[in-house]
Amino acid sequence: MNKPEKNPPEGHRGGAQPDKAKKNAILKELGGISEAVYDGLVSDFIAQTLRQIGEARVALAGDDRRAAAETLHSIKGCAANLRVKTVLEAAAEAEAGIKKGLSGEEVFRLLDALLAAAGAARE
Repeated sequence: MNKPEKNPPEGHRGGAQPDKAKKNAILKELGGISEAVYDGLVSDFIAQTLRQIGEARVALAGDDRRAAAETLHSIKGCAANLRVKTVLEAAAEAEAGIKKGLSGEEVFRLLDALLAAAGAARE
């Protein structure tokens, strides 16, 4: 399987399933997996992401910015692999916020946005 692109094609945007043509393109890029397998992977990813957002919050509350950034980086990578663009973008923004030294309050707001994106992707 090819390494995922930094900016994957329009894919699963959360809140609404990707249109059929886009979803078929994603399935083909992912080696021709079935729609049912993809949907299961996305569902598992979202459940894992919701847990990881909690872990990032705990790390950030304990001033462990490195651990929070690593968790967000993991979310970002999985989102890229599955082409869940809204989660990818929100995780990237939160990770960048930590690396830029944003205040804890600002990063918590970015984590809220990530939580919203993950919740919307679940629907």
